[in-house]
Amino acid sequence: MAAEITKESKKRLKEFEKALKMMSAGKHSEARQTLNELIGKADEDPHLSAGAKKYLRICERKLTEVSPPEKGNPEEHYDQGVYCHNAGRYKEAMELFQQALKVSDGDSGYIYYAMAATEARQQNADKAVEFLAKSVEESRENAFHASGDPDFRSLSSNKQFQELLESVTKE
Repeated sequence: MAAEITKESKKRLKEFEKALKMMSAGKHSEARQTLNELIGKADEDPHLSAGAKKYLRICERKLTEVSPPEKGNPEEHYDQGVYCHNAGRYKEAMELFQQALKVSDGDSGYIYYAMAATEARQQNADKAVEFLAKSVEESRENAFHASGDPDFRSLSSNKQFQELLESVTKE
């Protein structure tokens, strides 16, 4: 026996269709809100609830995706790399920082600093110190920043790291 279609179920179905149209238009944040509201109301319709949950996961994924940076703009690559670093997506962050280096106009100390921080977070001490040294070559201030930056905590007992920081403070 087929389930009876009530005014409420028609209303929920229209809300679901509205959310799908929002997703098609790239309005994933609005669609997420509508789908969340729908899931709270759709307990008596397991198929609609399951569909809403599936599309909610798609919205969540779309909202956390990083769009490709503009070619030739190191700041966009850098900013997206920082976003990925902060999200714990270190491999992706390093790729974006490397792209930023390729298109940078020579001012790359901040990029090397971010690369050093990313390597330090991954416990790659040698690479972290190497990138930090390049960063410090461009701006001595980066050594002072690194001394208090939580990203470099894993290097606090690393001899090369300590020597690099000491060499800058002695000058």
